Amino acid sequence: MNTVEGQSDLNKGFSLFLTLIIIVIVSSLITTFLLSSKLEVWRLNKRTDWEQAFYIASSGMSRITQNSPSAEYKGTDSLFGGYLITEAKLEKGFFSIKTTGEIEKTRVTMLSEFGSQFDSSISKNNAILEIDKQPEIYGWIDGEVKIGSSLPDLNSSAIKDKISTFQAYLQSPYQADTELFSPQIFYEPGDIPNKEVIYVNDAVFFRDGTFEYPKTIISTSDIIIENGMLKDLTLVAYGEVRIQYDSKLKNVSVFSPNSVILSGYSYFSGGIISQKEIRVAEYATVAESSVLIAEGGTNQIRFTESSSFSGTAISTAEKTIAGAYQNIITIEDNAECRGLIYSSGRVSIKGTFQGLVCAHSFYGRSSNGYYGNVIEGDVKSGIPKSTVISAYIKTNRLKRKTWKLIENGN
Repeated sequence: MNTVEGQSDLNKGFSLFLTLIIIVIVSSLITTFLLSSKLEVWRLNKRTDWEQAFYIASSGMSRITQNSPSAEYKGTDSLFGGYLITEAKLEKGFFSIKTTGEIEKTRVTMLSEFGSQFDSSISKNNAILEIDKQPEIYGWIDGEVKIGSSLPDLNSSAIKDKISTFQAYLQSPYQADTELFSPQIFYEPGDIPNKEVIYVNDAVFFRDGTFEYPKTIISTSDIIIENGMLKDLTLVAYGEVRIQYDSKLKNVSVFSPNSVILSGYSYFSGGIISQKEIRVAEYATVAESSVLIAEGGTNQIRFTESSSFSGTAISTAEKTIAGAYQNIITIEDNAECRGLIYSSGRVSIKGTFQGLVCAHSFYGRSSNGYYGNVIEGDVKSGIPKSTVISAYIKTNRLKRKTWKLIENGN
């Protein structure tokens, strides 16, 4: 009897022990499954964040190569809701582009180099002339002059699209948040309506203050800035735009079908489009890879009176009935310019220029007293690395030469 009862207790103990083992095993399996599921969800979320950050960075590449590259862009990505940072600079004739996409603390950074057949022109030449005639050189030129060559293609559609956008602003006050009448004089930011876009049926004056809003200001007359500081704005005027008296404009876009004049120790960085004249005079500085575009039948860009320029200057016009170009880019005595000069017409160099000139012909007084294909000033070799050549100039669509993922942040 004792033997049977002992055997029964032993069986019960073994059954209990086996049950505990089974419970432990099942619990371990459930815990492992739950942890594995959570880990897989975490991995999927991280992978999703990484892919979104990657595509944000890729979108930055498209933004730069399809538009005029800016040195730096920071802003929210509209597609994924993340954050995009782009940087572009010129390195030995190539666009070195760095873009970073960030979402939910996941960051992906990539580096690419883009270029075209225009790259070789940058590194080998200082002047490309369409006219089949060697210019007379009275200054000195450090580099090669390539004559009898077609000018690099100009991305004129991008210019026309921008002009059409600005003209639409002028023609329709309904695109603005607020329409104002009578001349507007702004001394302080509080003087301006707190709107994104304002339309003024008269002249606009900025004096002494610092202005970052509204982002777009449209005038049916003139826009005049005197000793003002403007940043990240777009100025559209049917009349003249005058930037003078120590004014400082950073990352500003300007459009006028008439003249845009910078003078009086003013400072400008950004883009200017005029259908008549752009004049940089009286110690004015146009810097930081700015883009100046003069477009129209008799347009001109002039650098005079100890002014300085760094960036891309473009003057374009169709041939007249007589077959001549009426547009001209002029670098006067004591003016210093560097970067890229492109003119479908003529270029006059009397001052100092460093970089590459692409033109139909030069313009100056020759040894016999007549005006002709003459270089009077000094042309130095090399385009500074700080100058980013605009994508408005390209012989074909920029092609990616190298690509590298240089960072994958956590």
